[in-house]
Amino acid sequence: VGTDPTTLVVKEVGIMTTRCKNWSNEEIYYVPNSSMSDAVLVNITKDNVYYKVYDYFTISHDSDINRAREIMIEVAYGDEGVMADGSFSKPDVRFDTVNTNEISLRLAYTVVDHEDYGSISARIRKKVFERFVEENINIPYPQYCVNIIPAEKDDTEPSV
Repeated sequence: VGTDPTTLVVKEVGIMTTRCKNWSNEEIYYVPNSSMSDAVLVNITKDNVYYKVYDYFTISHDSDINRAREIMIEVAYGDEGVMADGSFSKPDVRFDTVNTNEISLRLAYTVVDHEDYGSISARIRKKVFERFVEENINIPYPQYCVNIIPAEKDDTEPSV
């Protein structure tokens, strides 16, 4: 609405204001109807209430990437809130990035109802973390190499 890029979900239209919530169900907004009537609105859930979710997981360089991918997919397929029957894209893991301390993997899946995506995503992230711990997929932490070069001994006599 206006210049605010926040995606809102309309909950109730009143005489003077429209009550909306943000996409993650964390905040309620009361938007003047005059602002709503002047705005370009897009109904992203008009045809269905399914929602594509992307969760990112980082693993250390010495972890088994293929096993991490398998765990992430198994967990997504095992959650009742995930559409895994092929009617939408099935859960999938992509290699996202690699940097100094970690490898990032992206788990993509579709949830049955956008209203529940936050709790479904939290449940999946918790289960993936637990499985990573069980199967020794290491979670990275910043690491630095420090080379200590000893100072050369000064064999000269101090001057007076």
